[in-house]
Amino acid sequence: MQEADGICWGDATEDGKQHGRWFIGGFITGTLCRSPEVEVKFSTHIEPYQEKGSTANRTATTVAINISGECEYSFLGLARDGWRSIPLNERGQYVIWEPGVFHNLGVEKECELVVVRWPSAGRSDKIPGPDPWGKDQRQQGN
Repeated sequence: MQEADGICWGDATEDGKQHGRWFIGGFITGTLCRSPEVEVKFSTHIEPYQEKGSTANRTATTVAINISGECEYSFLGLARDGWRSIPLNERGQYVIWEPGVFHNLGVEKECELVVVRWPSAGRSDKIPGPDPWGKDQRQQGN
C-alpha cells in the first residue's frame, strides 16, 4: 500500500493478508484505509472450499458481490426457521444480510468476492453459530 497527498493505493490481495483479507476497516492502522464506518475485503477462494460452522455479526450489515466464479452462501435467518442457500454464480450477483443472520460460504468453482460490512467492528463483532450441515432443513433461494 502506498499513500501520498491524500491518496492511498495498493493491491487488495497483498494489503489484506495481515487482517484476513480485509484491507479497509477500523482495525487498519496509520493509513487512509482505516475506517470506523466500513470494512472491505477482496477474497479469492480456491475450490473446493467450505467454511466450518457459521457466524453472525452483532452490529454489521454485510454485502457480498461476486466478481468471478461460483459460490453459495447458506443463511439461518432471523426467524431461525431453517437454512436457505443463495448461489452467486454470475459476475455482479450479490447477497446482503442483516446483523444477527448466521452465514456460511461454500465454493464449488474458484471464485473472487468483494465483501463490504458496515459499520466496521472487526472480529469482536462475530458470534459463532450452528453448523449449517447439521440436521437443519435447507431451503433453496431464488
